[in-house]
Amino acid sequence: MFVHQAVVNTMCGFGVQMQTYVEATKSVYAVGCADQAVQWIESHLVLVGALALGFGLPQIAGIVLSQILISQIKTEISSMM
Repeated sequence: MFVHQAVVNTMCGFGVQMQTYVEATKSVYAVGCADQAVQWIESHLVLVGALALGFGLPQIAGIVLSQILISQIKTEISSMM
């Protein structure tokens, strides 16, 4: 171990009270993560909706095509018997 080495201060908010308001707002977040995420989603609803459709429509198309294929296979099997 290094005896004379200074320990890095990892205390949350250390020295923030000595900063000005503008400096403190760069390192202290007044809004929580969940609230910020909701705010971001609400301000980017068009993007979120486009992504949902972009991912959802191919999934729905795959399900529909799979059901059509299953129906055709069942019809083919029943016609052979």
